[in-house]
Amino acid sequence: MKTRRTFLALMLASLPAAFGAEPLYFESVEKAVATAGELLRKNDWPTLARYYDLAGSDVKAEDLENGEFFIRKERPANADPAGFWKTKHPFPPGFTFDRVEKTDDAAVMRVHVKIEIDQGGGPKQRSLASFAVRKSAKGFQILPPKK
Repeated sequence: MKTRRTFLALMLASLPAAFGAEPLYFESVEKAVATAGELLRKNDWPTLARYYDLAGSDVKAEDLENGEFFIRKERPANADPAGFWKTKHPFPPGFTFDRVEKTDDAAVMRVHVKIEIDQGGGPKQRSLASFAVRKSAKGFQILPPKK
């Protein structure tokens, strides 16, 4: 019986928002970075999509749920050798929380993330990225980039 309940819970958690899955909220911006990074590593697009606030955006939920929103298929001409170019949003896996910056909208914050790679024999290689989150009474949700 426990196995059946676990299977059902996993199935319900993977339902896309189009089928009525409830939106998800992060408790903090630090948890947003950790959780989103893990979901990116797992390619768990349906769950990551539920953490996005699409209100007022032209981004479609199905583009998030199938992964097209998150992954770049064509290598850009100036692609970094570490492969960070592959993730379009919110940030490449492996990045960690750096800091939060306020915006003109009190409910919206810009979250900065970073990664440091020590290849030895010189200074560490550093890369930075950022994304926006909106805070509500329920918690934080990621905002898609503005066009």
